[in-house]
Amino acid sequence: MKSKPGVLNYSSSGPAGTSYVLTEILRAATGMNLVHVPYKGAGPAMTALIAGEAQVTIAPAVTTLAHWRNQRARPLAVLSPQRSALLPGIPTMVESGYPGIVYESWYGVLAPAGTPREIVAKVNADIQKAMALPDVKAQLEAQGLQAAGGSPAEFEAFMRAEVDKWAKAIKAAGVPPADI
Repeated sequence: MKSKPGVLNYSSSGPAGTSYVLTEILRAATGMNLVHVPYKGAGPAMTALIAGEAQVTIAPAVTTLAHWRNQRARPLAVLSPQRSALLPGIPTMVESGYPGIVYESWYGVLAPAGTPREIVAKVNADIQKAMALPDVKAQLEAQGLQAAGGSPAEFEAFMRAEVDKWAKAIKAAGVPPADI
């Protein structure tokens, strides 16, 4: 990609999308000069890659597996800190020499501000129980996800740290505020 500056396209789900922001961070870290081609969603961005309209895209492993198995797309690296159980033969960006390119998507359950603490505690306890069930764990793992739990306070601290981390990364990569 470095040998063809300004020639290769990368597809994204559009400005402010995860694939766009992550590719801009990757571009800043590697010095690659890729042309951004925004699409209206992750599906069209992947279709553009398969059709040859784009030469690279960043997408969740679970959504790319069928294309990889059909040899329509070739994974180059994963952005998680460890190799993916879904793609164990594919190196991480850290292994590839880019320790600053680490990303893991996450999901959380939120309640409206002011929800009584006892209700938050009860919902949290129920979620922890559900996440510990073997069939729930198995379904998540089949999608490349890992159950992680904790207290509401721990989740709040995690979210604050994520906001801070990504704000710094986006600023360092020069992603325009209008695109976020």
